[in-house]
Amino acid sequence: MIRKIQILVGLLLFTLIIGSSDVTAQIRTRSDFSYTKLTDGTKVLKVKVFTKQGPVFNYINNGNIQFLTSNDTAEIDLGTLQTDEDGKVALYIDKGYVIPMDETGNMHFMFRYDGNDSCQETDDELDVLDLNINYELVMDEDSLYFVNAALTDALGNPVIDEEVFIRVKRLYSYLPIESTISDEEGNVSVQFPSDLPGDSLGNLQISVIVKESGQYGTVEAIVISDWGIPVDYSEHEVGRALWAKAGPLWMLIAIYIVIFGAWSQFCVALYFLFKMRNAKS
Repeated sequence: MIRKIQILVGLLLFTLIIGSSDVTAQIRTRSDFSYTKLTDGTKVLKVKVFTKQGPVFNYINNGNIQFLTSNDTAEIDLGTLQTDEDGKVALYIDKGYVIPMDETGNMHFMFRYDGNDSCQETDDELDVLDLNINYELVMDEDSLYFVNAALTDALGNPVIDEEVFIRVKRLYSYLPIESTISDEEGNVSVQFPSDLPGDSLGNLQISVIVKESGQYGTVEAIVISDWGIPVDYSEHEVGRALWAKAGPLWMLIAIYIVIFGAWSQFCVALYFLFKMRNAKS
Protein backbone atom coordinates (compact mmCIF):
# COMPACT_ATOMS: atom_id res chain seq x y z
CA MET A 1 0.00 0.00 0.00
CA ILE A 2 2.81 2.42 0.93
CA ARG A 3 4.55 1.47 -2.29
CA LYS A 4 1.49 2.43 -4.34
CA ILE A 5 1.18 5.79 -2.54
CA GLN A 6 4.85 6.52 -3.27
CA ILE A 7 4.32 5.73 -6.94
CA LEU A 8 1.23 7.97 -7.12
CA VAL A 9 3.05 10.83 -5.38
CA GLY A 10 6.00 10.40 -7.74
CA LEU A 11 3.75 10.49 -10.79
CA LEU A 12 1.99 13.58 -9.45
CA LEU A 13 5.28 15.41 -8.88
CA PHE A 14 6.52 14.39 -12.33
CA THR A 15 3.33 15.73 -13.92
CA LEU A 16 3.63 19.02 -12.03
CA ILE A 17 7.26 19.42 -13.07
CA ILE A 18 6.52 18.70 -16.72
CA GLY A 19 3.50 21.01 -16.70
CA SER A 20 5.40 23.88 -15.10
CA SER A 21 8.29 23.48 -17.51
CA ASP A 22 5.89 23.64 -20.47
CA VAL A 23 4.38 26.86 -19.11
CA THR A 24 7.71 28.58 -18.55
CA ALA A 25 9.43 27.29 -21.71
CA GLN A 26 10.47 30.07 -24.06
CA ILE A 27 9.71 29.96 -27.77
CA ARG A 28 12.58 30.19 -30.24
CA THR A 29 12.84 33.68 -31.75
CA ARG A 30 13.55 34.00 -35.46
CA SER A 31 14.77 37.07 -37.32
CA ASP A 32 15.49 38.71 -40.66
CA PHE A 33 18.40 41.17 -40.85
CA SER A 34 19.07 43.25 -43.98
CA TYR A 35 21.07 46.24 -45.22
CA THR A 36 20.03 48.91 -47.74
CA LYS A 37 21.91 51.91 -49.08
CA LEU A 38 19.72 54.72 -50.44
CA THR A 39 20.38 57.22 -53.21
CA ASP A 40 21.61 59.97 -50.86
CA GLY A 41 24.08 57.61 -49.15
CA THR A 42 21.88 56.90 -46.13
CA LYS A 43 22.38 53.37 -44.82
CA VAL A 44 19.37 51.48 -43.45
CA LEU A 45 19.53 48.45 -41.15
CA LYS A 46 16.24 46.55 -41.02
CA VAL A 47 15.28 43.83 -38.53
CA LYS A 48 12.15 41.73 -38.23
CA VAL A 49 11.73 39.44 -35.20
CA PHE A 50 9.03 36.79 -34.94
CA THR A 51 8.19 33.33 -33.66
CA LYS A 52 6.69 30.40 -35.54
CA GLN A 53 4.38 27.82 -34.01
CA GLY A 54 3.32 25.38 -36.67
CA PRO A 55 2.09 27.37 -39.66
CA VAL A 56 1.39 30.49 -37.55
CA PHE A 57 3.82 33.43 -37.45
CA ASN A 58 3.67 35.71 -34.41
CA TYR A 59 5.42 39.07 -34.72
CA ILE A 60 7.12 40.52 -31.64
CA ASN A 61 6.08 44.12 -31.06
CA ASN A 62 7.63 46.64 -28.66
CA GLY A 63 10.80 44.56 -28.59
CA ASN A 64 14.03 46.46 -27.91
CA ILE A 65 16.52 45.95 -30.76
CA GLN A 66 20.08 47.11 -30.19
CA PHE A 67 22.12 47.90 -33.31
CA LEU A 68 25.90 47.75 -33.26
CA THR A 69 28.92 47.94 -35.50
CA SER A 70 32.53 47.15 -34.69
CA ASN A 71 36.10 48.06 -35.48
CA ASP A 72 39.27 46.10 -34.78
CA THR A 73 39.13 46.68 -31.04
CA ALA A 74 35.57 47.29 -29.82
CA GLU A 75 31.86 47.28 -30.51
CA ILE A 76 30.13 50.59 -31.25
CA ASP A 77 26.52 51.10 -30.17
CA LEU A 78 24.45 52.61 -32.99
CA GLY A 79 21.23 52.86 -31.00
CA THR A 80 18.26 50.91 -29.64
CA LEU A 81 14.79 51.01 -31.20
CA GLN A 82 11.49 49.24 -30.59
CA THR A 83 9.75 47.01 -33.10
CA ASP A 84 6.33 47.93 -34.45
CA GLU A 85 3.19 45.75 -34.49
CA ASP A 86 4.64 43.77 -37.43
CA GLY A 87 7.84 43.01 -35.52
CA LYS A 88 9.83 45.38 -37.75
CA VAL A 89 12.28 48.15 -36.98
CA ALA A 90 14.66 50.19 -39.15
CA LEU A 91 17.74 52.20 -38.16
CA TYR A 92 18.72 55.02 -40.54
CA ILE A 93 22.40 55.94 -40.52
CA ASP A 94 23.16 59.36 -41.98
CA LYS A 95 25.67 59.59 -44.83
CA GLY A 96 27.93 61.75 -42.67
CA TYR A 97 28.26 59.10 -39.95
CA VAL A 98 31.51 57.21 -40.47
CA ILE A 99 31.09 53.43 -40.25
CA PRO A 100 34.32 51.54 -39.48
CA MET A 101 35.64 49.54 -42.45
CA ASP A 102 38.49 47.11 -42.82
CA GLU A 103 41.12 47.35 -45.54
CA THR A 104 38.74 45.81 -48.11
CA GLY A 105 35.89 48.22 -47.36
CA ASN A 106 33.91 45.66 -45.37
CA MET A 107 31.45 46.89 -42.72
CA HIS A 108 30.34 44.67 -39.85
CA PHE A 109 26.85 45.16 -38.38
CA MET A 110 25.06 43.35 -35.55
CA PHE A 111 21.78 43.43 -33.72
CA ARG A 112 20.67 41.98 -30.38
CA TYR A 113 17.25 41.22 -28.93
CA ASP A 114 17.18 40.24 -25.24
CA GLY A 115 13.89 38.34 -25.49
CA ASN A 116 11.04 38.36 -22.96
CA ASP A 117 9.14 35.95 -20.71
CA SER A 118 7.84 33.93 -23.65
CA CYS A 119 10.46 34.49 -26.39
CA GLN A 120 14.14 33.61 -26.40
CA GLU A 121 16.84 36.17 -27.06
CA THR A 122 18.35 36.33 -30.53
CA ASP A 123 21.04 38.17 -32.48
CA ASP A 124 22.56 38.22 -35.94
CA GLU A 125 25.56 39.63 -37.79
CA LEU A 126 25.95 41.07 -41.26
CA ASP A 127 29.11 41.76 -43.26
CA VAL A 128 28.59 44.23 -46.11
CA LEU A 129 30.93 45.75 -48.66
CA ASP A 130 30.23 49.38 -49.53
CA LEU A 131 28.98 49.86 -53.09
CA ASN A 132 28.48 53.04 -55.12
CA ILE A 133 26.25 53.38 -58.18
CA ASN A 134 27.10 56.24 -60.52
CA TYR A 135 24.40 56.61 -63.16
CA GLU A 136 24.02 58.58 -66.38
CA LEU A 137 21.01 59.13 -68.65
CA VAL A 138 21.95 59.41 -72.33
CA MET A 139 20.08 60.06 -75.57
CA ASP A 140 22.06 59.08 -78.67
CA GLU A 141 21.95 60.53 -82.18
CA ASP A 142 19.02 58.26 -83.10
CA SER A 143 16.95 59.67 -80.19
CA LEU A 144 17.21 56.39 -78.31
CA TYR A 145 17.34 56.53 -74.53
CA PHE A 146 19.95 54.66 -72.50
CA VAL A 147 20.50 54.25 -68.77
CA ASN A 148 24.20 53.80 -68.04
CA ALA A 149 25.64 52.98 -64.62
CA ALA A 150 29.07 52.29 -63.16
CA LEU A 151 29.50 50.16 -60.02
CA THR A 152 32.48 50.81 -57.75
CA ASP A 153 33.45 49.66 -54.27
CA ALA A 154 34.70 51.77 -51.35
CA LEU A 155 38.23 51.77 -52.79
CA GLY A 156 37.07 52.91 -56.23
CA ASN A 157 37.55 49.52 -57.87
CA PRO A 158 34.98 48.33 -60.44
CA VAL A 159 32.43 45.79 -59.20
CA ILE A 160 32.03 43.05 -61.81
CA ASP A 161 29.48 40.27 -62.35
CA GLU A 162 26.81 41.96 -60.23
CA GLU A 163 23.19 41.95 -61.40
CA VAL A 164 21.67 45.41 -61.82
CA PHE A 165 17.93 46.03 -62.24
CA ILE A 166 16.49 49.00 -64.12
CA ARG A 167 12.88 49.76 -63.19
CA VAL A 168 10.34 52.59 -63.15
CA LYS A 169 8.08 53.65 -60.28
CA ARG A 170 4.42 53.21 -61.04
CA LEU A 171 1.38 53.84 -58.85
CA TYR A 172 1.68 50.86 -56.47
CA SER A 173 4.97 49.17 -57.37
CA TYR A 174 7.91 49.22 -59.77
CA LEU A 175 7.72 48.28 -63.45
CA PRO A 176 10.80 46.20 -64.37
CA ILE A 177 12.52 47.39 -67.54
CA GLU A 178 15.55 45.10 -67.75
CA SER A 179 18.26 43.46 -65.67
CA THR A 180 21.87 43.07 -66.74
CA ILE A 181 25.27 42.02 -65.35
CA SER A 182 28.10 44.51 -64.81
CA ASP A 183 31.07 43.97 -67.13
CA GLU A 184 34.78 43.79 -66.33
CA GLU A 185 34.83 47.57 -65.84
CA GLY A 186 31.75 47.58 -63.59
CA ASN A 187 29.57 49.19 -66.25
CA VAL A 188 26.02 48.44 -67.39
CA SER A 189 23.95 49.97 -70.17
CA VAL A 190 20.25 49.43 -70.83
CA GLN A 191 18.07 50.88 -73.58
CA PHE A 192 15.08 52.62 -72.06
CA PRO A 193 11.62 52.61 -73.71
CA SER A 194 10.28 55.89 -75.07
CA ASP A 195 6.56 55.11 -74.78
CA LEU A 196 6.01 55.04 -71.02
CA PRO A 197 3.39 57.43 -69.61
CA GLY A 198 4.74 59.83 -67.00
CA ASP A 199 3.18 62.58 -64.93
CA SER A 200 1.68 65.77 -66.33
CA LEU A 201 5.20 66.93 -67.29
CA GLY A 202 6.33 63.54 -68.57
CA ASN A 203 8.59 62.89 -65.58
CA LEU A 204 9.50 59.32 -64.60
CA GLN A 205 11.19 58.01 -61.45
CA ILE A 206 13.89 55.62 -62.68
CA SER A 207 15.52 53.21 -60.24
CA VAL A 208 18.94 51.59 -60.74
CA ILE A 209 19.23 48.93 -58.05
CA VAL A 210 21.32 46.00 -56.87
CA LYS A 211 18.90 43.84 -54.87
CA GLU A 212 19.79 41.64 -51.90
CA SER A 213 23.33 40.92 -53.01
CA GLY A 214 25.24 38.52 -50.80
CA GLN A 215 28.19 40.94 -50.63
CA TYR A 216 26.62 44.40 -50.97
CA GLY A 217 23.08 44.07 -49.66
CA THR A 218 20.60 46.33 -51.45
CA VAL A 219 21.92 49.51 -53.06
CA GLU A 220 19.65 51.85 -55.02
CA ALA A 221 20.08 55.01 -57.05
CA ILE A 222 16.94 56.94 -58.09
CA VAL A 223 16.82 59.65 -60.74
CA ILE A 224 13.94 61.75 -62.10
CA SER A 225 13.83 62.02 -65.89
CA ASP A 226 11.45 63.64 -68.42
CA TRP A 227 11.59 60.63 -70.74
CA GLY A 228 7.92 59.80 -70.20
CA ILE A 229 4.85 60.80 -72.18
CA PRO A 230 2.96 63.66 -70.48
CA VAL A 231 -0.45 62.58 -69.21
CA ASP A 232 -3.25 64.92 -68.15
CA TYR A 233 -4.55 63.59 -64.82
CA SER A 234 -7.00 66.44 -64.20
CA GLU A 235 -10.67 65.61 -63.81
CA HIS A 236 -12.90 65.92 -66.86
CA GLU A 237 -16.65 65.80 -67.15
CA VAL A 238 -17.71 62.40 -68.43
CA GLY A 239 -20.86 61.94 -70.48
CA ARG A 240 -23.15 58.95 -70.44
CA ALA A 241 -20.98 55.79 -70.28
CA LEU A 242 -20.81 52.40 -68.60
CA TRP A 243 -18.16 53.66 -66.16
CA ALA A 244 -19.88 56.99 -65.43
CA LYS A 245 -22.62 57.86 -62.94
CA ALA A 246 -25.09 58.35 -65.81
CA GLY A 247 -25.38 55.18 -67.91
CA PRO A 248 -25.92 55.10 -71.69
CA LEU A 249 -29.40 56.10 -72.80
CA TRP A 250 -29.98 52.86 -74.74
CA MET A 251 -29.22 50.85 -71.61
CA LEU A 252 -31.67 52.84 -69.50
CA ILE A 253 -34.39 52.42 -72.13
CA ALA A 254 -33.74 48.67 -72.31
CA ILE A 255 -33.88 48.34 -68.52
CA TYR A 256 -37.16 50.27 -68.32
CA ILE A 257 -38.66 48.11 -71.07
CA VAL A 258 -37.68 44.94 -69.21
CA ILE A 259 -39.08 46.25 -65.93
CA PHE A 260 -42.29 47.42 -67.60
CA GLY A 261 -42.72 44.06 -69.33
CA ALA A 262 -42.22 42.14 -66.08
CA TRP A 263 -44.69 44.26 -64.13
CA SER A 264 -47.22 44.17 -66.95
CA GLN A 265 -47.12 40.36 -67.00
CA PHE A 266 -47.56 40.35 -63.22
CA CYS A 267 -50.59 42.63 -63.49
CA VAL A 268 -52.10 40.48 -66.26
CA ALA A 269 -51.65 37.37 -64.10
CA LEU A 270 -53.40 39.09 -61.18
CA TYR A 271 -56.24 40.19 -63.47
CA PHE A 272 -56.90 36.63 -64.62
CA LEU A 273 -56.71 35.29 -61.06
CA PHE A 274 -59.36 37.73 -59.92
CA LYS A 275 -61.42 36.93 -63.02
CA MET A 276 -61.23 33.18 -62.31
CA ARG A 277 -62.24 33.78 -58.69
CA ASN A 278 -65.29 35.82 -59.69
CA ALA A 279 -66.29 33.21 -62.28
CA LYS A 280 -66.26 30.45 -59.62
CA SER A 281 -68.43 32.50 -57.27
